[in-house]
Amino acid sequence: MLRGLVTFALAAALTGCSWQSSAQNIGEVYASDDGTKLQVVVNACSEKTAVEVSESTDQVGLTATAPRTDTDCQTAVVVTLKAPLGQRPVVDLHTGKVLDVIVEQPGADLTLD
Repeated sequence: MLRGLVTFALAAALTGCSWQSSAQNIGEVYASDDGTKLQVVVNACSEKTAVEVSESTDQVGLTATAPRTDTDCQTAVVVTLKAPLGQRPVVDLHTGKVLDVIVEQPGADLTLD
């Protein structure tokens, strides 16, 4: 067991990634034309990037996490809101920054293939 863990940690170190996820900054946010989906662009490069949504009637909070990486790139994650975005501000809960939301044209597809 310990040997496997050491091997995994060594592989993570050699590839520039840590197996532990940490909070990441959000770069851009796109909303579907009906406001029910957000495409969140996270300043991290990992297939394990995740975005947690915290909704209230006053705002939509987003927390992005991903393994640490030395690579400078971005990953997009699509999340579905419980209620349409409407006039609620979107906040990066890691930085406290209110994010600009770009509303997609009607019929735009916010799915990742």
